[in-house]
Amino acid sequence: MPAIMTHYAFSKMRVPVHPEIDVLTLGSQGPDVFFFYGYNIKKRQNIKEVRDFGTLLHRVDISKAYYFLLQYADAKEGKDKEILSSFIYGLFLHYILDRNCHPYVFYRTGFSDKPEEAKYYFGSHASFEAHIDTLIKERQGIKITHRKAIEASDEKVKLISKMMAELAEKVFDNQVIKEDTYYLAWKDMKFCQVLFYSPIGIKKGIMRVFSSQSALNAMISPPIIRHNDLLDILNDQKSEWRDCLSNEVRNESFLELMAKASEEVDELDKILAKKYTEADLKAFVRNIDHDGFPLNSKKVYFDNVWLKVKHVKW
Repeated sequence: MPAIMTHYAFSKMRVPVHPEIDVLTLGSQGPDVFFFYGYNIKKRQNIKEVRDFGTLLHRVDISKAYYFLLQYADAKEGKDKEILSSFIYGLFLHYILDRNCHPYVFYRTGFSDKPEEAKYYFGSHASFEAHIDTLIKERQGIKITHRKAIEASDEKVKLISKMMAELAEKVFDNQVIKEDTYYLAWKDMKFCQVLFYSPIGIKKGIMRVFSSQSALNAMISPPIIRHNDLLDILNDQKSEWRDCLSNEVRNESFLELMAKASEEVDELDKILAKKYTEADLKAFVRNIDHDGFPLNSKKVYFDNVWLKVKHVKW
């Protein structure tokens, strides 16, 4: 991620008005939609495999996949072409924000390859991003709910879902992703937002008491965040943090990282405005995945901020 409202805010910052703003902002949620597949009272098939596909899209060089999507949309006509192209642009916005902001989030929240530690660090990461969501909503004056931020018509999402199935089969030789898989994942994502919705903090408060380090609690955004200089979620104080690979010192705030991402969108716009090739996209991507690091690199350094504020519950 970052989480839903941060990606929504970034997409609206870049594209305040658009004829297909609903699918553009849905696209700005990127492959994260697949992670919600199966979180529903309705039984789904191949849950792990579908979520793994979402993970795969985060860990590859996106240039080949997204070039395929652009060509797919370009072959359509009229409204279908406009819908698909807008969604794909949103996917690019998601990737660009991720690759700029994730290095900061990973350093602040930690990571581990050990299965027994994975649950804790997932919660650490997700909770930090849920806190970011609350603060970004506050800073940008966003009033809509998480569910409204991902709303679009069934007809449009089914069109997108078919395209994502084509991507899975043609680019990744994946037979698990069907024509309705993305659509169902989106439905489950909306269900989760109803489940997570806690405008005055009742659900969040209950989860903090009974399951403070669970994945569910981590994904529920707190309605209000009290000022805490040690936690300083958005790094407004420009405190030192480090590159997870090189240990290089950095001090950008989260808002500065968003601004840097916006500058990279300007670069992308120039590429897409001309007759581009897959090589042009590859040069833009620079072998960087959604985590913000070169493909297949191993993260080493972090400083878990939650350990500094043990009195603060996720």
